[in-house]
Amino acid sequence: GEPEANGIRVSPSLLVPDPDNEGRMLQVPNPKWAMFIKDMEEVRGVEMEIDFEPIAIPDSVELSPNSLTALDKFIVVK
Repeated sequence: GEPEANGIRVSPSLLVPDPDNEGRMLQVPNPKWAMFIKDMEEVRGVEMEIDFEPIAIPDSVELSPNSLTALDKFIVVK
């Protein structure tokens, strides 16, 4: 992959210099793409649900409705 501000980017194709035309680039398949897909499928196969008790927070804590919806599985407002 290529380092970026948000991590490493993996692309199915790469740009490489065209040996026949100076200044031009060719789009070629990324030789690491198949290995990336294989590893990603393996990681997805390992995913599992984790059970835990939600954290109780007082109702005096100010949270937007969107935040409450996003945190629904993790908190209980009391």
